[in-house]
Amino acid sequence: MQDNTLDDLAFHALVFDYLLAFEDLHILWRYRGPKPRSLGFKTRRWQDSLHVVKKTHPKGLDVGTEITHIDGLDIPAYATKYAKRLRFNAPERQRFDDALLFAEAITIKHDDRDETITLPRFEATTTPSNYQITHVEDKILYLILSDFNNPDALIDLIEPYRPLLEDTPGWIIDVRDNNGGSDAAYQPFLPYFFNNGETLESDEVYHLMSERNCKLRKGLIRRYMDMSANKPETRQMLEKFINDIDRFCGKGFVKTEPRDVRLFRHTYPNPRHVVILTDVECASSGEQFVIDARQAAKVKVFGRPTLGVLDYSNLARINFDDVFDLWYPTSKVSTVKDGVFSKDGLVPDHYIPWTPRHLYEDEDIKQAVRYLKKVI
Repeated sequence: MQDNTLDDLAFHALVFDYLLAFEDLHILWRYRGPKPRSLGFKTRRWQDSLHVVKKTHPKGLDVGTEITHIDGLDIPAYATKYAKRLRFNAPERQRFDDALLFAEAITIKHDDRDETITLPRFEATTTPSNYQITHVEDKILYLILSDFNNPDALIDLIEPYRPLLEDTPGWIIDVRDNNGGSDAAYQPFLPYFFNNGETLESDEVYHLMSERNCKLRKGLIRRYMDMSANKPETRQMLEKFINDIDRFCGKGFVKTEPRDVRLFRHTYPNPRHVVILTDVECASSGEQFVIDARQAAKVKVFGRPTLGVLDYSNLARINFDDVFDLWYPTSKVSTVKDGVFSKDGLVPDHYIPWTPRHLYEDEDIKQAVRYLKKVI
């Protein structure tokens, strides 16, 4: 008798491929079981090769390593065969790291030879938040906001630097790897971007307020508040989310956030000009930050389009036997009703193509500095 039982990894692959049909990167299927799954590195495609852009494990491949084949297929052939797993047609946006989780071997290009190796697997590690403020030029600050997971830490970042922030006319804000968190986390930055009298507009948002969604969303928000949201200003916003859930729970699709216009009255003279750096790894609340900030006249966006996952958001999580997590969105913006989708990402004001040269010299920052020196 044939045994049709799937092991955990085979089941993970089956469901992963099934969920691709929804074409929504806010639907996440995660393996949390005991078998190591991390590659130990991240890649990006350029022309007919993959290049390692980040090392995430001490034994992972080094930054700059060039990969020419996956399981015997060259990169263009692999991209054709597994197009759905790569998500995007544009090479610089293709998500090869997702596909590599299901591969067995890769071929690495050396100066004098090619080498085929079995893909190693490592225990997954959590990347800590990276929030920094530094000078890149006399009148230009560089801010790294790696995520919006910790609103208290971002408030603590601002406070000691407040005199410097208010005295510096040019800012560069790097959200190229910002994969989101909570919109509440970036609120303290907005008064720096807008001039007095400017407005910030937001779209209507509809939430599916089923009993299960309400329970899961409240649990996530409460846990988030306990871990990283103890400041009164942050807790007030998150408590409003919980109150809305209690108010509308069980009422189906509900417009909980009407179209809104926020008028700024108490702002700062500096910065006079801001450049926000974006890329395809900028996602979710990272993208919402860009949407909000770029409505200010002093803000320009440099880099490459963001991931494009804002159509459906406010994720809930279901855990299965401590082995799998399914994350799924519970809300949609009003533009989806009109057939307008954002899955191609937010287009920057100034597009800078990615090349392997970025691994050794940050062309995005160079161009941002060049622009700011002209306008401040």
